[in-house]
Amino acid sequence: MVSVMCSSRVYVELDKYFAIGVENLRAILRKIEDPANYQDAPIPGVRFFHFAPGGSSGFAEAGIVKLAQGASFPRHRHVGDEIHFILEGTLIDAGLTYDPGSAVVNAAGSAHAYSSGQSRDLILAAGHNGIIYLGDTSTTPPGK
Repeated sequence: MVSVMCSSRVYVELDKYFAIGVENLRAILRKIEDPANYQDAPIPGVRFFHFAPGGSSGFAEAGIVKLAQGASFPRHRHVGDEIHFILEGTLIDAGLTYDPGSAVVNAAGSAHAYSSGQSRDLILAAGHNGIIYLGDTSTTPPGK
């Protein structure tokens, strides 16, 4: 079960970012546990599924992203603002560690790479307006 799912505060917080309503968010988060809902990203150890953000969210795309423990998401630049809301596991970005319930905002034009912690898979809700990869997308496979 996802670490922060049982808190109604989390649904309200997520709705601030994704603007689709608490009941729609509950339905989306119920899909997290079923591997059949995900598709593989072109990056080792990364899987995802999309959902439509609300019009007032300011995001063109939204989804649930799952990084296997120890996997990395490659360096990329943001076309617009981005939000990561940590649902389970640990996100490590620029030497900082973010735990479930944390919201990480990256401004338009910023660049970064991030990884999941070593103890468990990372699951996050993400909203963005496009990214540009800044190098090789064949990042460290999980468990290496």
